Amino acid sequence: MIGCDLVGQLLGLGVWAEAAYNEMESGDDFWEGVAGFDYTFRSELYVLGEVYYNSGVPESSEDYTLADWMRYFTGENKTLGRSQAYLFLQYPVTDLVSLGSSIIGCINDESVALVPQLYYSLFQDVELTAYGNFYVGDEGTMYSKDLGNGGLIRLRVYF
Repeated sequence: MIGCDLVGQLLGLGVWAEAAYNEMESGDDFWEGVAGFDYTFRSELYVLGEVYYNSGVPESSEDYTLADWMRYFTGENKTLGRSQAYLFLQYPVTDLVSLGSSIIGCINDESVALVPQLYYSLFQDVELTAYGNFYVGDEGTMYSKDLGNGGLIRLRVYF
């Protein structure tokens, strides 16, 4: 593997980019890359965005195989689809409560996952977090509505 990365600021935005070319002993060579930005507005609204590309995975959801799904579920591939976009927003409603949302989209198969989030600081070193997840995509896509929706509530205590 050979790779590079760049990190810095551009017009007040935090920006970064990474790329890697992977020469494989078995299978096809591929390259992957990510580019992103983040920014905090004066209102304390935080925005982060990224785009990811991997030439080693299928271009279309019609080309996804069981082996592709297994490589994704086992973590061998970071994504099932060739290109992804990610947007994260977080806003502190009060000193103790923040609302946020992640939007993850698989560009090539046009599926999306929406992940609303609530953070509540109950006490010093005690945080309650609630997440939801809602999938919007056709059958067989990375974020297919057939995957179901759900949520998670977590209580974290630091000591």
